[in-house]
Amino acid sequence: MNHEPGGSDLIVNNAWTNQPNIFTKWQEITGSGLAADSPTIVLTDPTQAANARKCRIINYLGNLYLQTVSDDLLVGQGSVSIDRVGNINISGKVNEQKSFSLQWESGLMFHSMLLILLLLVE
Repeated sequence: MNHEPGGSDLIVNNAWTNQPNIFTKWQEITGSGLAADSPTIVLTDPTQAANARKCRIINYLGNLYLQTVSDDLLVGQGSVSIDRVGNINISGKVNEQKSFSLQWESGLMFHSMLLILLLLVE
């Protein structure tokens, strides 16, 4: 690979899609707040069935959403949202596990996810 003089080409300081990326600085994703341009992270699992491959984390109109969405990102299938005063809304039902170990694992996972979401809102 050849770089442009001064390292000003696209090879330098850009995320790669064909190898792991390590970010050593704070990352910020910005957008206008309109639905199509809201700050969004899309997580894709290409091994899943059609319209069950994508989830997204989105900041829309000041609320934080964790959503399962169709592959075209247009249809929300389930979501958890947190507003600015801390209200949490869940579109489906919350299941309680019967096994203590499952409760602990799912509770720990839920609290870890909640902590990540709250850090993203900050």
